[in-house]
Amino acid sequence: MELLNFLLFITTVALCYFVPGSQAATNGTDHLALLSFKDLITDDPSGVLKSWRNTSSVSYCQWHGFTCGARGQRRGRVTALELPTLKLSGIISPNIANLAFLVRLDLSTNQLHGTIPRESSLLLNLNHLDLSFNNLNGKIPPSLSHCSGLRNISLGFNNLQGEIPEEFGTLVDLQSLSLLYNNLSGSIPANSFQTLRKLQHLSLAKNKLSGVIPHSLGNLSNLLWLDIGYNYLTGTIPMSLGNLYSLTLLELKFNNLTGQIPDSLFNLSSIQLLSLQSNNLQGSLPGDMGNKFPQLEYLYLGVNEFHGFIPSSLCNSTNLRDLVLEYNQFSGPIPPCLGQLDGLFRLELGVNQLEARDPTDWNFLTSLTNCSILSHLGLSANNLGGMLPSSITNLSTTLQILYIDYNAIEGDIPEGIMNLVGLTQIAVGGNLLQGTIPVSLGRLNMLQDIELELNKLGGMIPTSLGNLTILTQLRLAENQLTGNIPSSLANCPLNWLDLQGNMLTGPVPKEILQMPSLSVFLDLQNNMLSGPLPAEVGGLINLQQLDISNNRISGEIPKSLGECLLLGYLNLSKNLFEGSIPSSLSNIRGLQIIDLSYNNLSGHIPEFLGNLTGIISLNLSFNDFYGVVPKQGIFQNSSAFSITGNSRLCGGIPELRLPSCPSKVYQKHHSQKMKLIIAPKAAILGCIILVSLLVVRFSRCRSLRNSQTSETLMNDRPRVTYGDLARATEGFSSMNLIGNGSFGSVYKGFTNYNGKATSVAIKVFNLQQHGASQSFLAECQALRYVRHRNLVKILTVCSGFDSAGNDFKALVYEFIPNGNLDEWLIIQVEEMDLLILC
Repeated sequence: MELLNFLLFITTVALCYFVPGSQAATNGTDHLALLSFKDLITDDPSGVLKSWRNTSSVSYCQWHGFTCGARGQRRGRVTALELPTLKLSGIISPNIANLAFLVRLDLSTNQLHGTIPRESSLLLNLNHLDLSFNNLNGKIPPSLSHCSGLRNISLGFNNLQGEIPEEFGTLVDLQSLSLLYNNLSGSIPANSFQTLRKLQHLSLAKNKLSGVIPHSLGNLSNLLWLDIGYNYLTGTIPMSLGNLYSLTLLELKFNNLTGQIPDSLFNLSSIQLLSLQSNNLQGSLPGDMGNKFPQLEYLYLGVNEFHGFIPSSLCNSTNLRDLVLEYNQFSGPIPPCLGQLDGLFRLELGVNQLEARDPTDWNFLTSLTNCSILSHLGLSANNLGGMLPSSITNLSTTLQILYIDYNAIEGDIPEGIMNLVGLTQIAVGGNLLQGTIPVSLGRLNMLQDIELELNKLGGMIPTSLGNLTILTQLRLAENQLTGNIPSSLANCPLNWLDLQGNMLTGPVPKEILQMPSLSVFLDLQNNMLSGPLPAEVGGLINLQQLDISNNRISGEIPKSLGECLLLGYLNLSKNLFEGSIPSSLSNIRGLQIIDLSYNNLSGHIPEFLGNLTGIISLNLSFNDFYGVVPKQGIFQNSSAFSITGNSRLCGGIPELRLPSCPSKVYQKHHSQKMKLIIAPKAAILGCIILVSLLVVRFSRCRSLRNSQTSETLMNDRPRVTYGDLARATEGFSSMNLIGNGSFGSVYKGFTNYNGKATSVAIKVFNLQQHGASQSFLAECQALRYVRHRNLVKILTVCSGFDSAGNDFKALVYEFIPNGNLDEWLIIQVEEMDLLILC
């Protein structure tokens, strides 16, 4: 069907040209073609197409975006359709091919989609085609080569696929071909491109082209621009490119090119921009390189394998603005003549083997003070040593980026650094700098990034840093800083704060923990911070990584930590945290790494930890957890979690080799014989307790106030509080409930009694129940005097208020792990029956 429509279209067009007097060959043909174009535009936010109406009162030559011919056959016919930068949406109508006299078609910088109509090949008068900066897809129609008069083709910044048509080789008048920023694949057409002798601009960058650079490109003697960077090209740079004597721009960056720069390339005396960075090129640079490139303005050779000295002759390229040689193996001193390049804007020499062994080797830095527009200075990761020259404070006030980190530089950071008022980033980490952090840094209002880590800086963190209202990263790790963390840092919109490995003291400031801007990393590990972790930590709602390990932080883990929903890395190890793991952590579904080791945490290991689907590492070692180890989730992989140093754990997967957990004995159906045996024994024991209570009750004076009884018992025993019992039972959790009675409930717990870890049974009285208070006092009286080998030993008593301010009373007994009396008697009877049977 598509082929049939195309044939019908061709027939119509043929009639337009060859049938005398045909209406299609009149101006009406252009009118209808333009209305068809408008019909397929789905969005016209600027309203420019509103003037396009199907009316004879206004000539389409007066519509926006059109140019009509004035003479001969072109009189009144559309010769140019130019609608750039209007945000038009829709597809390009195939009927545009009816604009038979169209010379220029510019629909660039819109939002057009769909394919390039293959009917465009019928625009035989077209010499300028610009469809760049749209969302066009599909292949480039090879039939465009039928438009033999084409001089400029610009299809860049779309989503075009497929190969570059070989047929383009027939466009012998082509002067500019721009296909950059698409998804084109295959190789660069070698044979066809060599015929494009008039070509001046060839831009194929940012595609998926592969293969080698064709030698035939060296035949394009009029070529001014050759940009084929950001592809997958391999092999060496052809020597034939040295024949392009008119070339002013050569970009081969971000490919997989190997070998050396061919000597012929240094014959390109007109070159202004040479970019070979991010390849695998080797070799050294010729000593007279700067003399051969007198017009050179931009030299990018970074991220290769070049070695040897930086040629001093580059100082003769007096137009040089950008010199980028980073990530190579250049050695020796930095040429001191670079200061002659008074137009130098960017100097990037980082990650090489450049040296500064004595003060004279630093002369280059002093000379750079002559570069009045210097904006970027990168000297990172070299072998620069010795004292940091004070001349650094005299560099251009336009300097924005200063990287001299990871060298062996000594001395202080001078207070005069405040002269560099344009600084946005300063990195001097990984050196041997001493002294204090200059207070004057707080005056550099443009600073966004401060990196001073891995030095020997001492003293306190200046509070003046809080004046930097656009500072986003502060890295002071691994120094010798002392004092408190300034709360003024909360005035900065930090997303990364790294203070690890210092000697900072005091609490973690609440203000720091209320910074929603902290989104990447908060690292306070390896300091001497103390006190509890404030509940305000829940304010870090966007934080991804939190590390406060190896400090002296105490108290419980705040429940509010569960509000940090984006947290993926949590390290609270090597502190003094106590209590249980808050259940609120189950809200953080993105947690991947949790380290709570080396604390005083207790209670059961929460089941929810096994339900966190994204977790890959969990360390609970060297705490005081007890009870059952879960078996689901991460607890199925013994290499992904650690529970070493928790001696009271049981169960878990077999690889842990933990003891089995004791199971409770439940006898739901007792025989009538057992009940008859148990009943008399239970009745006798009950009588003993009842008689004991009566004796005690009538032996005491009735005038004594009831409260004195419990107070006396409390004075005889170690004191406990409501909080102690709450922690011992994990907040009186139902998991620890072991029984209910008329006046209260009994919980199993674990607490410290007389300096020893002890399992206890805690009877909590329900004071809302009528008679519960009297029962509490009666038991206190009885247990103060009664002793019997068959009665559980009481340890202490608690009489006070709970967390809500209500009356609270409880008795704490020694825990007997063999179940309740009824179950114990059943077991004993069963054993007796077995003996009788035997």
